[in-house]
Amino acid sequence: MSAQEAIALFNKRGRGRLHIGDIEGALGDFNRVITLDPACAEAYQYRGLAHRCRGELELALDDFDCVLRYAAPSEPLACEAHYHRALTRVSQGDLSGAIEDLTALIDANPRAEAFLHRGTLRQQQGDLTGAIMDYSAAIRRDPRSDQAYVRRGNARREQGETTGALADYDAAIRLCTADVRVFYYRGLLRARRHDLEGALSDLREYLRWDGGHEYGHQAEIEQLIARLEVERHPVTV
Repeated sequence: MSAQEAIALFNKRGRGRLHIGDIEGALGDFNRVITLDPACAEAYQYRGLAHRCRGELELALDDFDCVLRYAAPSEPLACEAHYHRALTRVSQGDLSGAIEDLTALIDANPRAEAFLHRGTLRQQQGDLTGAIMDYSAAIRRDPRSDQAYVRRGNARREQGETTGALADYDAAIRLCTADVRVFYYRGLLRARRHDLEGALSDLREYLRWDGGHEYGHQAEIEQLIARLEVERHPVTV
């Protein structure tokens, strides 16, 4: 067996082992590839993923760095390395570093998912304007991205842009988003705008789907519904 055949075999077997959760076996295979070819970007990529699966974030970052050293910037491997390095940096709390990686990915391959992730990180950093721009870019590339509408709605709500936020929540609901919190968010906005019927409808819909248990909103929502019912039917003496 030639060296190139061995590299292809170990890479393939390593990917298979990684897929079924045999992390130790996968690491062994990718280590063999790197011994045979210290510049094999593919092996570094998958070894980085294996290290990340084990929580070895620094080792994962080292491997993703190697991918970017050996792969051309426009290659799919380099784009994926930026994406995975961004996720790893988020796990370390390095949001600025993650944004840098996502920006490099967007420069090479401006896909909706990258804009969505960068917008989320910008929003976490308080850059609502930048976040809204990224969510809008994600929507232009994927008009059926319900999460982009939900997150842009949240950013607009934080900015006090109620009309735009409501429009985004409406769009997410039309797209049948799986994020039932959108009913909670829209209900709060409708209550703020004194749309009592709309607010009550949304909050009850949220409780119907989620029960308020997953996100810990149940008691808050039940109290809000009770208050809105009183406002809708005030007691007169």
